Amino acid sequence: MSFLYPHFSPAFRWGLVVFVLGGVVVWSSVHCLESSPLPPHLRSPPKGAWERVARRAKNALGDGLHLAGSGSNLVITRALAAAFREAYPNAHLVVHESIGSTGGVRAVLDGVITLGLIARPLRPHEMHPRLRVFPYARVPIAIIAHPDVRTPFITQDEMIATLQGEAKPWPDGTPRIWLLRERGDAGTEVLIRHIKGLREAMEEALSAKRFRVVYHDHELIRAVLGLRGSLGISDL
Repeated sequence: MSFLYPHFSPAFRWGLVVFVLGGVVVWSSVHCLESSPLPPHLRSPPKGAWERVARRAKNALGDGLHLAGSGSNLVITRALAAAFREAYPNAHLVVHESIGSTGGVRAVLDGVITLGLIARPLRPHEMHPRLRVFPYARVPIAIIAHPDVRTPFITQDEMIATLQGEAKPWPDGTPRIWLLRERGDAGTEVLIRHIKGLREAMEEALSAKRFRVVYHDHELIRAVLGLRGSLGISDL
C-alpha cells in the first residue's frame, strides 16, 4: 500500500509525514515496507508541524486533507486517520469511499484530493514529476469463500480449473463459482505474479464472461457471503 501525493513544498510534505506517524497506534496490524532505521526527522517531528500544514491545506483545499483510492487501503487508512485525530483534535481528514488505485492517481493529478491511496506500483504511463509515492503498509492477499465451503484449502490447480469452468463441485454438491475482479485489480495482480497459468485463466474467464465481475473489495466480500459455493480474491 502506498500514499500518492503531489510534489508540494517541504512544509506541506512535513504534514504528510506527521500523518503517517499516527500509524504507531496501530503498529500491531501493519508492517512497514522499509526495514532501515527511521531518519531523525521522522522519529521526532517538530512541535506544531500539523498546525502549519493544516493551515496550508485549508488555504489550498478549503477544508483539510482528503484521501481516496484503492479499497484495499481504506480500513487501515481510516484507522490511522482516527488515531491521528485523537492526537490532533483540530485535524480535518476525510477518507472517501473506494475509487480504485487508478482513480486515486487521477484525482491527485487533477487536484481533487490531497493523498491518493494506491495498492500497486505506479504504471509507466502514470509516472509524473508532480507525484511522489510513500509506501506505508502491507496487507496479505487471500482466497476467500462462502462460509458453507468447508474445504480447508484450495490448490493452485483447483483455482485454475474453477476459472476454466472445469472444477468438480464442492463435496456437498454445490457448484464452484468464482467472483472475478476487473483487469488490473491489485490483489489479483499479486497472485498472478506467483501462480503459473493464473493470468491466462483469468483473462480467458473474463473474455468468456464466465463469472460475475465485482469492482470493489467490500462488494466482493458481500457477494461471496451471499452466494453459496463462491470464491474470490480479497485482501485479508
